[in-house]
Amino acid sequence: MGERCYLGLSRVESGAANACGIFAPQDHSERGLGLLLAYLRTAGLGALAERVRGADPDPGSFCATAAPLGDRRVAPSDRVRIGDACATIAPFTGNGLAMALQGAELAAGPLLAYSSGASSWDAAARAIASAQRARFSRRLLAASLIHPFLLERRLQACLAALVNSGAVPFGALHAMLR
Repeated sequence: MGERCYLGLSRVESGAANACGIFAPQDHSERGLGLLLAYLRTAGLGALAERVRGADPDPGSFCATAAPLGDRRVAPSDRVRIGDACATIAPFTGNGLAMALQGAELAAGPLLAYSSGASSWDAAARAIASAQRARFSRRLLAASLIHPFLLERRLQACLAALVNSGAVPFGALHAMLR
């Protein structure tokens, strides 16, 4: 964690590491790996930038996306929304694709009812939004409450102290984000 930045690393099947980061927007002219290194340095993570640079990164795997950092609630039910159109969850949770697939599953029944003439479009849209709110509200709220602890320096220090003391209930947090 750095100043307005978070970088997560996870080992993948080949033994390589996947890096996924969240960075506050800044004016950098670099592209590709150079952009990642510039963001890390700006965030006060120069040593990590050097480790990444020296780790033989795969330039073909670099991808950057500009996206909102998470919604607190499911979008209103005036139309059918699935995936990010329904709600975006803070990226650190790793739940974005799962929510998109779960939202599609929740939509299947009401859309089938609409397509067979058993319900109106408005009723199907309301049923889908209601099911998504029931399924995703707690997860979205928990992620939105945790997210600032990953990006704000003063809260990062608090989070580090809580983690180091053993006071962070990782099992409960994981359950809230599923």
